[in-house]
Amino acid sequence: VRGLVDFFENGIAGDGPVRWDAGHALACSFLARCLAEVGEFREALAYGERGLARAEKRGNPFQVATTCFGLGYAYLFRGDFSNAIGNLRRALALIEAHDIGVFLPATSACLGLALVRSGQRAEGLPLLDRAVRRARFMGISSGCGRFMAYLAEGYLLNGQVAEARRWAEDALEHARDRREAGHEAFALRILGDVVAREDAAGNRQAPQALYTDALALACKLEMRPLAALCHLRLGILLAEDSGGRRGADDLARAVEM
Repeated sequence: VRGLVDFFENGIAGDGPVRWDAGHALACSFLARCLAEVGEFREALAYGERGLARAEKRGNPFQVATTCFGLGYAYLFRGDFSNAIGNLRRALALIEAHDIGVFLPATSACLGLALVRSGQRAEGLPLLDRAVRRARFMGISSGCGRFMAYLAEGYLLNGQVAEARRWAEDALEHARDRREAGHEAFALRILGDVVAREDAAGNRQAPQALYTDALALACKLEMRPLAALCHLRLGILLAEDSGGRRGADDLARAVEM
């Protein structure tokens, strides 16, 4: 992820192997997403706003949709669901109005995730399902593991644990088959959530192992928001399992990150 950040920042500055003069707005959008993955939200939002302003000035629906998506993505992973939903709704409306099909799965997935995380599951779940189905129909394999993980999270938040497990396992298999380590980390985290829910009062070693594996990948890829979430989950598990005697270190790391 850090390599992508450097690539887009250098391109925007004109110092890299690829110059982004014509696609400046799109580069800002991609950079916003990369920065959100590593937890640099202030910079992510700044690039997202900069790209959107450039796209709106040009009046190009494709660029506006793409930059709204990048900005919404940054807000989503910052936990600002209201702003995420507003930007992602605008992106999806433009995508549908102008038949920009290539971005429909990712935008539907992120909007669906923002909605289910904010409690609007009746609207969010169909969007998550649509994202996976459309990606498969279009033959989009890259990133589909992440969409499946989002769908698993949606089902889990809706109390459909069996469906959540099925999609989490599919997401993990898909990500590993394609060697997409970032998506694999997301799938491991949500599968840990599913296993923890299935056996809330039982053996805690299975979800702990999944969170530990997800944390190792997240740290390797410098995905700080995901790493923080894994520390939080591990801290809660250890605290519950030990009557509060363990888990403080992981909880402190989660807050620190």
